Amino acid sequence: MSEHIDPFFKDNKDRFVIFPVKHNDIWDFYKQIKSAFWTADEIDLHQDLQDWNKKLSEQEREHIKYFLALLSRSNRNIDRNFVGNLAKGIQFPEARFFIDFQLMMLNTHSETISLFIDTYTKDDGEKEKLFGDIESSSENKKGYPWTRNWNNSSIADNLIAFAAIENLEIAMASYTLLGLKKRDLLPGLTFSGELISRDKALYRDFAVHLHNHHLVKKVPDNRIRQIILDTLSMAHEFMNRASSASFFDTDAKSTVQYLEFITDELLVKLSCEKEFGSAFPFEMQNSTGQGKGILEKRAGEFRKTVVQNKEQDTNIKKV
Repeated sequence: MSEHIDPFFKDNKDRFVIFPVKHNDIWDFYKQIKSAFWTADEIDLHQDLQDWNKKLSEQEREHIKYFLALLSRSNRNIDRNFVGNLAKGIQFPEARFFIDFQLMMLNTHSETISLFIDTYTKDDGEKEKLFGDIESSSENKKGYPWTRNWNNSSIADNLIAFAAIENLEIAMASYTLLGLKKRDLLPGLTFSGELISRDKALYRDFAVHLHNHHLVKKVPDNRIRQIILDTLSMAHEFMNRASSASFFDTDAKSTVQYLEFITDELLVKLSCEKEFGSAFPFEMQNSTGQGKGILEKRAGEFRKTVVQNKEQDTNIKKV
Protein backbone atom coordinates (compact mmCIF):
# COMPACT_ATOMS: atom_id res chain seq x y z
CA MET A 1 0.00 0.00 0.00
CA SER A 2 2.80 2.43 0.92
CA GLU A 3 4.28 2.36 -2.58
CA HIS A 4 1.15 4.13 -3.85
CA ILE A 5 1.66 7.13 -1.54
CA ASP A 6 2.94 10.23 -3.36
CA PRO A 7 6.55 10.79 -2.13
CA PHE A 8 5.59 14.36 -1.27
CA PHE A 9 3.25 13.05 1.45
CA LYS A 10 5.34 10.07 2.57
CA ASP A 11 7.04 10.38 5.94
CA ASN A 12 10.83 10.24 5.66
CA LYS A 13 12.28 9.31 9.02
CA ASP A 14 15.85 9.52 7.67
CA ARG A 15 15.88 13.32 7.36
CA PHE A 16 16.60 14.61 10.84
CA VAL A 17 18.26 17.85 9.65
CA ILE A 18 17.58 20.23 6.77
CA PHE A 19 21.11 20.14 5.34
CA PRO A 20 22.01 19.05 2.79
CA VAL A 21 18.99 20.60 1.10
CA LYS A 22 17.45 18.15 -1.35
CA HIS A 23 14.81 20.38 -2.94
CA ASN A 24 16.51 23.68 -3.68
CA ASP A 25 13.53 25.14 -5.55
CA ILE A 26 11.33 24.77 -2.45
CA TRP A 27 14.14 26.08 -0.24
CA ASP A 28 14.29 29.19 -2.43
CA PHE A 29 10.62 29.85 -1.58
CA TYR A 30 11.48 29.60 2.11
CA LYS A 31 14.30 32.10 1.63
CA GLN A 32 11.86 34.46 -0.10
CA ILE A 33 9.28 34.35 2.65
CA LYS A 34 11.95 34.78 5.32
CA SER A 35 13.50 37.80 3.56
CA ALA A 36 10.05 39.43 3.31
CA PHE A 37 9.43 39.33 7.08
CA TRP A 38 7.66 42.37 8.51
CA THR A 39 5.72 43.30 11.66
CA ALA A 40 2.64 45.35 12.52
CA ASP A 41 4.93 47.76 14.42
CA GLU A 42 6.16 49.10 11.08
CA ILE A 43 2.74 50.55 10.18
CA ASP A 44 2.24 54.28 10.78
CA LEU A 45 -1.41 55.25 11.28
CA HIS A 46 -1.29 58.94 12.15
CA GLN A 47 -2.16 60.11 8.60
CA ASP A 48 -4.86 57.43 8.31
CA LEU A 49 -6.79 58.86 11.25
CA GLN A 50 -6.87 62.30 9.66
CA ASP A 51 -8.04 60.88 6.34
CA TRP A 52 -10.58 58.64 8.05
CA ASN A 53 -12.21 61.49 9.94
CA LYS A 54 -12.03 64.23 7.30
CA LYS A 55 -11.74 62.83 3.77
CA LEU A 56 -13.90 59.70 3.55
CA SER A 57 -17.66 59.47 3.25
CA GLU A 58 -19.66 57.32 5.66
CA GLN A 59 -20.30 54.87 2.83
CA GLU A 60 -16.58 54.55 2.15
CA ARG A 61 -15.80 54.03 5.83
CA GLU A 62 -18.46 51.33 6.11
CA HIS A 63 -17.05 49.44 3.15
CA ILE A 64 -13.48 49.57 4.48
CA LYS A 65 -14.60 48.27 7.87
CA TYR A 66 -16.57 45.49 6.19
CA PHE A 67 -13.54 44.54 4.07
CA LEU A 68 -11.26 44.42 7.13
CA ALA A 69 -13.74 42.27 9.06
CA LEU A 70 -14.09 39.91 6.09
CA LEU A 71 -10.32 39.64 5.78
CA SER A 72 -9.99 39.00 9.52
CA ARG A 73 -12.61 36.24 9.37
CA SER A 74 -10.89 34.65 6.39
CA ASN A 75 -7.45 34.84 8.02
CA ARG A 76 -8.73 33.11 11.14
CA ASN A 77 -10.96 30.44 9.65
CA ILE A 78 -9.97 29.85 6.02
CA ASP A 79 -6.25 30.50 5.65
CA ARG A 80 -5.33 28.75 8.89
CA ASN A 81 -7.47 25.71 8.09
CA PHE A 82 -5.92 25.24 4.67
CA VAL A 83 -2.35 25.85 5.88
CA GLY A 84 -2.94 23.58 8.87
CA ASN A 85 -4.10 20.77 6.58
CA LEU A 86 -1.06 21.23 4.36
CA ALA A 87 1.20 21.18 7.40
CA LYS A 88 -0.26 17.82 8.43
CA GLY A 89 0.14 16.22 5.01
CA ILE A 90 3.29 17.61 3.41
CA GLN A 91 6.46 15.83 4.50
CA PHE A 92 9.31 17.46 2.58
CA PRO A 93 11.32 19.34 5.25
CA GLU A 94 11.99 22.26 2.90
CA ALA A 95 8.25 22.74 2.39
CA ARG A 96 7.54 22.46 6.09
CA PHE A 97 10.04 25.26 6.78
CA PHE A 98 8.01 27.49 4.45
CA ILE A 99 4.67 26.47 5.95
CA ASP A 100 5.86 27.02 9.53
CA PHE A 101 7.00 30.53 8.63
CA GLN A 102 3.73 31.11 6.79
CA LEU A 103 1.73 30.24 9.91
CA MET A 104 3.78 32.72 11.89
CA MET A 105 3.18 35.45 9.30
CA LEU A 106 -0.58 34.81 9.49
CA ASN A 107 -0.28 36.06 13.08
CA THR A 108 1.25 39.29 11.76
CA HIS A 109 -1.60 39.64 9.26
CA SER A 110 -4.14 39.06 12.02
CA GLU A 111 -2.48 41.58 14.34
CA THR A 112 -2.33 44.20 11.59
CA ILE A 113 -5.96 43.76 10.54
CA SER A 114 -7.05 43.87 14.19
CA LEU A 115 -5.07 47.07 14.66
CA PHE A 116 -6.98 48.75 11.83
CA ILE A 117 -10.36 47.48 13.01
CA ASP A 118 -9.63 48.73 16.52
CA THR A 119 -8.48 52.10 15.14
CA TYR A 120 -11.44 52.64 12.83
CA THR A 121 -14.14 51.05 15.02
CA LYS A 122 -13.94 52.25 18.62
CA ASP A 123 -17.34 51.08 19.83
CA ASP A 124 -17.56 47.43 20.95
CA GLY A 125 -21.20 47.23 19.93
CA GLU A 126 -20.32 48.37 16.43
CA LYS A 127 -17.61 45.71 16.23
CA GLU A 128 -20.05 43.01 17.25
CA LYS A 129 -22.52 44.17 14.61
CA LEU A 130 -19.77 44.29 12.00
CA PHE A 131 -18.74 40.68 12.57
CA GLY A 132 -22.38 39.66 12.84
CA ASP A 133 -22.93 41.13 9.37
CA ILE A 134 -20.00 39.06 8.08
CA GLU A 135 -21.47 35.86 9.54
CA SER A 136 -24.80 36.48 7.80
CA SER A 137 -23.33 37.80 4.54
CA SER A 138 -23.79 36.07 1.20
CA GLU A 139 -19.99 35.83 0.88
CA ASN A 140 -19.87 33.82 4.11
CA LYS A 141 -22.86 31.64 3.19
CA LYS A 142 -21.24 30.73 -0.12
CA GLY A 143 -17.62 30.71 0.99
CA TYR A 144 -17.59 28.52 4.04
CA PRO A 145 -19.48 25.53 2.55
CA TRP A 146 -16.96 25.75 -0.31
CA THR A 147 -14.09 25.84 2.18
CA ARG A 148 -15.39 22.88 4.19
CA ASN A 149 -15.84 20.89 1.00
CA TRP A 150 -12.25 21.31 -0.16
CA ASN A 151 -10.76 21.11 3.33
CA ASN A 152 -12.25 17.62 3.60
CA SER A 153 -10.80 16.62 0.26
CA SER A 154 -7.27 15.42 -0.58
CA ILE A 155 -4.11 17.37 0.21
CA ALA A 156 -3.58 17.81 -3.54
CA ASP A 157 -7.04 19.42 -3.82
CA ASN A 158 -6.16 21.54 -0.79
CA LEU A 159 -3.19 22.98 -2.66
CA ILE A 160 -5.40 24.12 -5.55
CA ALA A 161 -8.16 25.40 -3.27
CA PHE A 162 -5.69 27.36 -1.17
CA ALA A 163 -4.14 28.92 -4.28
CA ALA A 164 -7.66 29.84 -5.46
CA ILE A 165 -8.72 31.48 -2.19
CA GLU A 166 -5.44 33.41 -1.91
CA ASN A 167 -5.90 34.60 -5.49
CA LEU A 168 -9.41 35.76 -4.62
CA GLU A 169 -8.24 37.63 -1.52
CA ILE A 170 -5.47 39.34 -3.49
CA ALA A 171 -8.12 40.50 -5.96
CA MET A 172 -10.41 41.80 -3.21
CA ALA A 173 -7.57 43.62 -1.46
CA SER A 174 -6.25 45.13 -4.69
CA TYR A 175 -9.70 46.30 -5.75
CA THR A 176 -10.46 47.80 -2.34
CA LEU A 177 -7.14 49.62 -2.08
CA LEU A 178 -7.03 50.85 -5.67
CA GLY A 179 -9.37 53.78 -5.08
CA LEU A 180 -7.56 54.79 -1.90
CA LYS A 181 -4.19 54.60 -3.62
CA LYS A 182 -5.35 56.79 -6.52
CA ARG A 183 -6.56 59.45 -4.06
CA ASP A 184 -3.51 59.14 -1.80
CA LEU A 185 -5.65 58.23 1.22
CA LEU A 186 -5.01 55.97 4.24
CA PRO A 187 -1.30 55.36 3.50
CA GLY A 188 -0.93 53.03 6.49
CA LEU A 189 -3.79 50.84 5.31
CA THR A 190 -2.66 50.80 1.69
CA PHE A 191 0.95 50.05 2.67
CA SER A 192 -0.03 47.16 4.95
CA GLY A 193 -2.47 45.97 2.30
CA GLU A 194 0.38 45.85 -0.18
CA LEU A 195 2.44 43.81 2.28
CA ILE A 196 -0.36 41.34 2.91
CA SER A 197 -1.11 41.05 -0.82
CA ARG A 198 2.58 40.42 -1.51
CA ASP A 199 2.62 37.67 1.12
CA LYS A 200 -0.55 36.09 -0.23
CA ALA A 201 0.85 36.09 -3.77
CA LEU A 202 3.88 34.18 -2.49
CA TYR A 203 1.64 31.67 -0.65
CA ARG A 204 -0.39 31.17 -3.83
CA ASP A 205 2.67 30.72 -6.02
CA PHE A 206 4.18 28.29 -3.51
CA ALA A 207 1.04 26.12 -3.61
CA VAL A 208 1.04 26.22 -7.42
CA HIS A 209 4.75 25.32 -7.55
CA LEU A 210 4.31 22.34 -5.23
CA HIS A 211 1.44 21.05 -7.35
CA ASN A 212 3.17 21.59 -10.68
CA HIS A 213 6.64 20.34 -9.78
CA HIS A 214 6.43 17.99 -6.81
CA LEU A 215 3.18 16.06 -6.99
CA VAL A 216 3.35 12.79 -8.89
CA LYS A 217 -0.42 12.46 -8.98
CA LYS A 218 -1.60 15.93 -10.01
CA VAL A 219 -5.14 17.25 -9.78
CA PRO A 220 -6.95 16.72 -13.12
CA ASP A 221 -7.52 19.84 -15.21
CA ASN A 222 -11.31 19.61 -14.99
CA ARG A 223 -11.13 19.49 -11.18
CA ILE A 224 -8.71 22.44 -11.10
CA ARG A 225 -11.16 24.46 -13.19
CA GLN A 226 -14.05 23.48 -10.93
CA ILE A 227 -12.23 24.60 -7.78
CA ILE A 228 -11.05 27.91 -9.22
CA LEU A 229 -14.23 28.87 -11.06
CA ASP A 230 -16.30 28.14 -7.96
CA THR A 231 -14.53 31.02 -6.20
CA LEU A 232 -15.83 33.53 -8.74
CA SER A 233 -19.32 33.68 -7.25
CA MET A 234 -17.83 34.65 -3.87
CA ALA A 235 -15.73 37.34 -5.51
CA HIS A 236 -18.70 38.77 -7.37
CA GLU A 237 -20.64 39.19 -4.14
CA PHE A 238 -17.83 41.22 -2.60
CA MET A 239 -17.14 43.29 -5.73
CA ASN A 240 -20.81 44.20 -6.08
CA ARG A 241 -20.75 45.54 -2.54
CA ALA A 242 -17.44 47.33 -3.08
CA SER A 243 -18.48 49.03 -6.30
CA SER A 244 -21.15 51.01 -4.45
CA ALA A 245 -18.48 52.88 -2.46
CA SER A 246 -17.92 56.28 -4.06
CA PHE A 247 -14.11 56.18 -4.25
CA PHE A 248 -14.26 53.34 -6.81
CA ASP A 249 -13.99 54.88 -10.24
CA THR A 250 -14.88 51.64 -12.02
CA ASP A 251 -17.94 50.26 -13.75
CA ALA A 252 -19.54 46.84 -13.47
CA LYS A 253 -18.03 45.69 -16.76
CA SER A 254 -14.47 46.48 -15.60
CA THR A 255 -15.08 44.69 -12.32
CA VAL A 256 -16.20 41.50 -14.05
CA GLN A 257 -13.30 41.79 -16.51
CA TYR A 258 -10.82 42.09 -13.65
CA LEU A 259 -12.14 38.95 -11.95
CA GLU A 260 -11.97 37.06 -15.22
CA PHE A 261 -8.42 38.26 -15.81
CA ILE A 262 -7.07 37.14 -12.42
CA THR A 263 -8.94 33.82 -12.75
CA ASP A 264 -7.35 33.18 -16.14
CA GLU A 265 -3.90 33.98 -14.73
CA LEU A 266 -4.24 31.34 -12.04
CA LEU A 267 -5.50 28.77 -14.53
CA VAL A 268 -2.48 29.42 -16.74
CA LYS A 269 -0.14 29.08 -13.76
CA LEU A 270 -1.61 25.61 -13.26
CA SER A 271 -1.08 24.72 -16.93
CA CYS A 272 -4.76 24.98 -17.82
CA GLU A 273 -6.37 26.83 -20.70
CA LYS A 274 -7.82 30.28 -20.05
CA GLU A 275 -11.53 30.39 -19.41
CA PHE A 276 -12.28 33.98 -20.43
CA GLY A 277 -9.40 35.63 -22.31
CA SER A 278 -10.12 39.00 -20.66
CA ALA A 279 -7.56 41.81 -20.67
CA PHE A 280 -6.47 43.74 -17.58
CA PRO A 281 -9.05 46.56 -17.34
CA PHE A 282 -7.43 49.16 -15.10
CA GLU A 283 -4.82 51.84 -15.69
CA MET A 284 -2.73 50.92 -12.66
CA GLN A 285 -0.69 47.74 -13.08
CA ASN A 286 2.05 46.32 -10.96
CA SER A 287 5.74 46.57 -11.76
CA THR A 288 5.74 43.37 -13.83
CA GLY A 289 2.67 44.32 -15.86
CA GLN A 290 0.97 41.12 -14.75
CA GLY A 291 -2.21 40.56 -12.77
CA LYS A 292 -0.85 39.23 -9.50
CA GLY A 293 -2.70 42.07 -7.83
CA ILE A 294 -3.11 45.70 -8.74
CA LEU A 295 -0.85 46.80 -5.92
CA GLU A 296 1.53 43.88 -5.66
CA LYS A 297 5.26 44.61 -5.63
CA ARG A 298 8.38 42.54 -5.24
CA ALA A 299 9.66 41.75 -1.76
CA GLY A 300 12.75 43.92 -2.16
CA GLU A 301 10.64 46.98 -2.92
CA PHE A 302 8.74 46.55 0.32
CA ARG A 303 11.85 46.16 2.44
CA LYS A 304 13.36 49.27 0.83
CA THR A 305 10.19 51.24 1.54
CA VAL A 306 10.15 50.18 5.19
CA VAL A 307 13.78 51.19 5.65
CA GLN A 308 13.17 54.57 4.01
CA ASN A 309 10.13 55.18 6.21
CA LYS A 310 12.15 54.43 9.32
CA GLU A 311 14.94 56.76 8.25
CA GLN A 312 12.45 59.58 7.68
CA ASP A 313 10.64 59.04 10.97
CA THR A 314 12.41 56.99 13.63
CA ASN A 315 9.43 57.31 15.91
CA ILE A 316 6.86 55.42 13.88
CA LYS A 317 3.53 55.84 15.61
CA LYS A 318 1.52 52.81 16.58
CA VAL A 319 -2.07 53.78 17.35
